[in-house]
Amino acid sequence: MKSKVYEPPSPEMVDAVVAAADPHVRPAIALAAYAGLRAGEVRSLRWCDVNLDTGLLFVRQAITCGQVVAPKSGHERGIPIAPALKEILVEASTKPHKPTATAPVAPSSKGTPWTEGGFRHAFKRALARAQVPATQLHALRHFFITECSRAAPRRRPCSSSPATCISRSPSATRAPTTT
Repeated sequence: MKSKVYEPPSPEMVDAVVAAADPHVRPAIALAAYAGLRAGEVRSLRWCDVNLDTGLLFVRQAITCGQVVAPKSGHERGIPIAPALKEILVEASTKPHKPTATAPVAPSSKGTPWTEGGFRHAFKRALARAQVPATQLHALRHFFITECSRAAPRRRPCSSSPATCISRSPSATRAPTTT
């Protein structure tokens, strides 16, 4: 079986897609791009999993085939909230209808978790509006991992791929420091 190879989108492309997305879609795309969440993790993230004060979000579950399951990594993980993502999450958290702790962070227009097809369709619509080349939703995760690797290439906490480091190593979830 061949594995898929995704060309990570450029930062300009990601920013254009996020900006072109409908307001209710923007948090979902931003979570995939700026935190590296998989689609099922985006669909299942709740406000109780996000701490805007400490700047961390916690991936505790995923929604796959309509079922809440453990994340693909098999364990919970904390991820720092990037400034671009924080701005979008702060805006989403202050909507006229203040979300509850168990409400989805990035709900569909109905206020419920996205369906798998619904999220993909909304992403494709944002790509078209941004007038950028088509890419897969999962490529946003690759964008995140690539940007993390570029930011601190010598600080990688393990010898395996950046994706493995980010999902398994607690030190990889810390914000990079500059020297």
